[in-house]
Amino acid sequence: MEPQDLSQDIPRNKLITKLTGYISEAQKTPLLELCKKGDYSQPHLRYPQTKGEYLADSMSTLLASQSWIDGESEPVLDDILGVLGPLDINVNQPEAWKELFEIAKEIQY
Repeated sequence: MEPQDLSQDIPRNKLITKLTGYISEAQKTPLLELCKKGDYSQPHLRYPQTKGEYLADSMSTLLASQSWIDGESEPVLDDILGVLGPLDINVNQPEAWKELFEIAKEIQY
């Protein structure tokens, strides 16, 4: 197992502030817009293209880059990351967005 790069770690309070900002933005966005996928039929088009893709990618990257998030010490953040993984691949999952919003209510500051 390779050692984790701790240089990308940020303090928990800063992570929570960023994460809740993204979640708040997602909650203000109509579900249909969050679920809209980009058009990647052209080779020069890059991910993310839509607001939902941007938010899912940003939140997933934020959490996945932290070495200190795991199911034992940060179960809520780990659960959120578990929902975000599939959303980062395919945003057209309305139930996953709803699950994300429900789990987010459990975030402790």
